[in-house]
Amino acid sequence: MKKITLFLTMLCIAFMYQVQGQTTHVDFDSNNPDINFSSWNGSSTFEKVLKSSADGSSDATFVGKFISGNDNGIGVGVDNATTVFPTSFNLAALATFKMKVWTDHEVDVTLHLENQPDWGNNMESTVSVTSNQLNQWVELTFDFSSNASNVFMNNIVIKVGGANTTTGSVIYFDDIIGPALYLPQVPLTAFNYDFTTATPFTTYNCDFNDDATNTVTNGINKSSEVGEISDVNRDW
Repeated sequence: MKKITLFLTMLCIAFMYQVQGQTTHVDFDSNNPDINFSSWNGSSTFEKVLKSSADGSSDATFVGKFISGNDNGIGVGVDNATTVFPTSFNLAALATFKMKVWTDHEVDVTLHLENQPDWGNNMESTVSVTSNQLNQWVELTFDFSSNASNVFMNNIVIKVGGANTTTGSVIYFDDIIGPALYLPQVPLTAFNYDFTTATPFTTYNCDFNDDATNTVTNGINKSSEVGEISDVNRDW
């Protein structure tokens, strides 16, 4: 009985850790309700619509509507990404995203992560919606584990393609869930070291002594102890 209890406890802890590592970035209601997606070349378009527009339900929440254009390689990305995502996604903590999709035709959905403004630094994951998943909300999982060390992803682009996707094709999407953002850097408001006690400096390609003797105390710096950097730019 103790073994079963221990196993269940560990399972619950693992589940809680996994859930805590997830963040709902977009649901068009309480999380980024005013978010907008657009295509840089004006091809595919986006609209925020009532969920009932997609599935005919009486649900009054909102979802995203993706309307395919004539260039399926572009998709729609988040406008003002650095405002919506002020820091990058922590893929090292969680390397998967999830997104709910509703479509009446088979389609390939690509979640494209990129850096803003350096959009050339990017990664993609594609998942197909098959015939038995049509006309219902399905949750797709996008795996970026092969690029989890990339710490520069701070924008989301959605692409839609496949043999059944033509100009004017429509899919609906909602609940984009993924890793939390990295915590913002704390601004440095004070820097006060007099080198009379140990300092937290680390070295790179040089030597550092935080207890050197000040040999010139008759000028602006009368401290008896100073920091000393030596052997700079040594060979690797």
